[in-house]
Amino acid sequence: MERIHSLYVHIPFCTWVCKYCDFTAYPVLQGMIPPYVDALAAEIAQVPQRYPIGPLRTVFIGGGTPSLLTPEQLARLLETIRQRIGIATAAEITIEANPSNITSAYAAAWRKAGVTRLSIGVQSLLPAALRFLERLHSGGEALQAIRVARQAGFDNIGCDLLYGIPGVSTAEWLESLDGVLAEQPAHVSAYELTVEQGTRLAQEVRSGAVVMPDNEEQLGQYWAADRRLADEGFVHYEISNWSRPGFESRHNLTYWEYRPYLGCGVGAHSLLRHADSRSERFWNVKGVKAYIDAVKEGTNPVADGETLSAARAAGEAAMVGVRLLQGTRAVDPFPVERDHLVAAGLLAPAGEGVCLTTRGVELANQVGAAFLR
Repeated sequence: MERIHSLYVHIPFCTWVCKYCDFTAYPVLQGMIPPYVDALAAEIAQVPQRYPIGPLRTVFIGGGTPSLLTPEQLARLLETIRQRIGIATAAEITIEANPSNITSAYAAAWRKAGVTRLSIGVQSLLPAALRFLERLHSGGEALQAIRVARQAGFDNIGCDLLYGIPGVSTAEWLESLDGVLAEQPAHVSAYELTVEQGTRLAQEVRSGAVVMPDNEEQLGQYWAADRRLADEGFVHYEISNWSRPGFESRHNLTYWEYRPYLGCGVGAHSLLRHADSRSERFWNVKGVKAYIDAVKEGTNPVADGETLSAARAAGEAAMVGVRLLQGTRAVDPFPVERDHLVAAGLLAPAGEGVCLTTRGVELANQVGAAFLR
């Protein structure tokens, strides 16, 4: 089995679960964070007995809202990881944070605990857009959070933004992007606001209370952002991600390069790679209490999983690999599909591999699906 060098840690709690969110997230439950942190530490401590892992090159603490943890709770988790699994020198250690949680004291404590990268959930700077998204911070607070993080010594700061928000024009979207770029982040993620089944946003769209922008408008905002980011020196390295040179998300590259990773916490997913090219995918239980109880009993909190054949694993590697815009060789096992997509103008030669064309980026899901058998 291939050794694991990336760990994802899930913190499921949020002050408020936004209406568009379909992640494993729950409103802060009274008194549940301390026992959850206890359970997480216990699960992490058992990891080396179950899987070949470490030293870790990337650690990503996501959510939910990890910045709801106290600095002491976060430091405890990182110290448990360091002592039980091992963290490589110069590892990338990321924490997701909401702007309203980023204070000078918290940012300094995160740095002291070993966090090297912040991923800040800005989403928008526009008051109307933030109200629609049910975000609890203002645009001004988001910009101040970036400044506070930099003053604490963070130079690897990423900002998440959403485009395709109802009622937001392309000019307003670029105004929001420009406001963030003025703060000189190292990384920008721009995600299309999608309507996920089971969310309150999906209910509003079904009822007609909300009308989403059409595909042409969404693509217009996407490419407008791409041009603006290119002008600012950002490299468009993955469909939804741009970075200054050398500041790509190393943890997320683990996913796109189809390397093994382990997930700890409620609902966390993992991927193992076997020597015979098969893959094994599994995920933890979703309920907070069920997770805590399972760990207390000393059992592995995995809910279910599946083993993928070598052919299926290769197809998935190609599906995610084509998202890397500098090119990939993950499609090499599929010469017929590759050549067909090149002929259709969706892929183009890039070095020894291929990359998505402009049209291919717009149809990336269909391109990726072509490699799944």
